[in-house]
Amino acid sequence: NKSGFHLLTFSCRTSVDKQVVFCRVWLPDQRRASFRYVFQEALPKILPKHVFVRVCFLICDGDAQQNLELQIAVKNLFPNGFVGGCCFHMFHNGWNRHVCTINWTNSKKPTWVAFVRRIHSWMYSWTRPGYCQTREEYEISKHLLIECLTSKHALKMAGNHEYLISSAIAFIKGYVFPNEGLYLFYLRKSVFNLCVATTSAHEGTNHGLKSHAAAVKATHALNTAAKAMTVQDRSKHAQLDQLVGREFRQKDKSTWSRLRSAPYLLTYAEGLMLHSYRRASLYKVRRVGLTRFQVVYAGDRCDPSFVARYIDGWPSTAAVHEKSDDLPSDALTDVGVEEDQVDDGGEEEDGLLGDQCYCPLFSRAYTVDLNETCTTCECCHFDRAGYPCPHENACAIAVCEEIGTTFEGFGHDSVKVRWWTDFMYWGYRPAYDADKELVKVFHHLANNDVKGPKFHYKIPSSMPIKNPIPALPATERIKNYSKDVLKDYKADRFDTLLSKTHLPASSQELEDCLDDPEIIHDLRASSDSHFEHMMNEVHEQEMSSLHEVEATEHGSTYRQALYPLFNELTDLLQQLNVKEVGKEVETVLKKSIDDIHKKIAEEKDSTSPTLTSSTGRKRSWTSITSKKYSGPPRVQVAKNSKH
Repeated sequence: NKSGFHLLTFSCRTSVDKQVVFCRVWLPDQRRASFRYVFQEALPKILPKHVFVRVCFLICDGDAQQNLELQIAVKNLFPNGFVGGCCFHMFHNGWNRHVCTINWTNSKKPTWVAFVRRIHSWMYSWTRPGYCQTREEYEISKHLLIECLTSKHALKMAGNHEYLISSAIAFIKGYVFPNEGLYLFYLRKSVFNLCVATTSAHEGTNHGLKSHAAAVKATHALNTAAKAMTVQDRSKHAQLDQLVGREFRQKDKSTWSRLRSAPYLLTYAEGLMLHSYRRASLYKVRRVGLTRFQVVYAGDRCDPSFVARYIDGWPSTAAVHEKSDDLPSDALTDVGVEEDQVDDGGEEEDGLLGDQCYCPLFSRAYTVDLNETCTTCECCHFDRAGYPCPHENACAIAVCEEIGTTFEGFGHDSVKVRWWTDFMYWGYRPAYDADKELVKVFHHLANNDVKGPKFHYKIPSSMPIKNPIPALPATERIKNYSKDVLKDYKADRFDTLLSKTHLPASSQELEDCLDDPEIIHDLRASSDSHFEHMMNEVHEQEMSSLHEVEATEHGSTYRQALYPLFNELTDLLQQLNVKEVGKEVETVLKKSIDDIHKKIAEEKDSTSPTLTSSTGRKRSWTSITSKKYSGPPRVQVAKNSKH
């Protein structure tokens, strides 16, 4: 708009796989006070209370002010909310901003671009299901990524430009690792989030706002822009109403799905159910309790020794430790679990990069507990997606085969209510067009949703119960790396790169902390040691294979290195919210700046030759400071002048 106001939009993902904007707010600027007003004052008055209870996952872009206010709003407004960050903003945009660039020749650029795409895919694997589902697997993946970047192969991909590699390592350690709480999949795998890791769908709504037939132009006034957005919203509402109405009238899906849930679920949801049911044939089941099973992937690209361990019992030691070096090359392109296939770049990238620097894959054994009221699985697929996973389907199929019947899939009562056709049609009808009692029933079901699939068959006693096999560590379950690569792996390698702060549980505890005169001294000491240890890691340990090139010489500057520490300090001061503490820290910073200026002046005096002016007097160095000038007068009045 021509007034220069910013537009803040809120969107959600519907059950028919459509992204819908449900709230728009005009902001005069993008300061923290504006976001605080929106989250603390505007939203509680605009949205009904049951919306705040149902929200499970919130994701925003890389705006620091918006993210901080969203963190506060989650504690106050969203009791079940979990905050995540957009991986595209963190990985892709952050890389373009902080990693050095170079004018490549036509022959070298494709290789470096393919290598960067491989590193991006590696970082994206931390946000997707099927790659790193435990802390141990994530630490191994980080270790292998740093080893890849500090290898001779990476230096060759960079055209022997060492500063490209050093800036990439500085970016990953300084900007990616400290924000791991916003993107790690295993931290939110039990939160209902539909496996969303980016705000790309939301950004698409912003693009549609400008490219719509009734587009919002930059020259529009606020009222004109609001009218255009109203036209777009009415068109979107009519489209969704027509889509849901067609789903309600045409429930027959027998032409492509024979599952019991087909007549009751939306087309998109039934497609997900059918995909999960078909993938169950790729798994082997082992009963280890009355209702408990162990499930492992046994497809064409599995690790045969790992499958034999869980299905056939305890094989020989040589078979257990047989690694994936003998696996076919296409084993690097499959997750081996219930999620989609791995995309590691394709044949074109493999031709450019060779067989090195690929994302680690792990074999896993999931524990499934079949129950008539609530079936659970260690993968937490139902918790984050709302429908049964292939592991649960595989166990149900195995039990039905033992009974001698055919398992036709879980029913619609084993799926979250949001996937029901009737709920989408009746739950959001206008008051004059819907039965109010029916609407209340559906919303009661949504607030008290099913916790897991329901298995209505009795497990026969003829199905043998075997002893459960203990889980192997992640270093033994890795499929596409040998054990020699992980001989230098240390589990606590990156702990010094992450800041850990204490947030008081109550205001009284906060006041008790502030009564301690050593709190600022301890904070300053811990911050200094944290920064010193981090810089030693970057300069000494990781860059040794690159001929001991210092990271700050070409790519990483002191501004980039101190930026995370400065952010941590300001966040702590914001949490304390005490003026006296802020003034004390400000005094310490000013004193440090003055000391640095004096030290620079002393070094110049000791290293530079003494300069003399045309009159023969010595010239003195004056440090740059904000203090009042106290030296000899700059202008002298001539005495005994004839004029």
